Amino acid sequence: MDIIDELKILLLKVGVEVDVVNEVNPYLPLAAHILDSLGYTEFIVAVEERFGIKMHDPDTIFIRSLNDIKKIIEV
Repeated sequence: MDIIDELKILLLKVGVEVDVVNEVNPYLPLAAHILDSLGYTEFIVAVEERFGIKMHDPDTIFIRSLNDIKKIIEV
């Protein structure tokens, strides 16, 4: 399964509606229209747990899209 697809599954698990997840462009920002600050934090924690990584607070400031997260996972 592609990393982007796995990230979309995590979005569903943190409560983002299916229709919204299906329309997510991996290159566009997640903030505001998809995740609020609490949802974003919950999503980052889910990503860390799923992929066994730790994203430090300074790193998460620059994360805007699913593609940004994919790049961190692939490193």
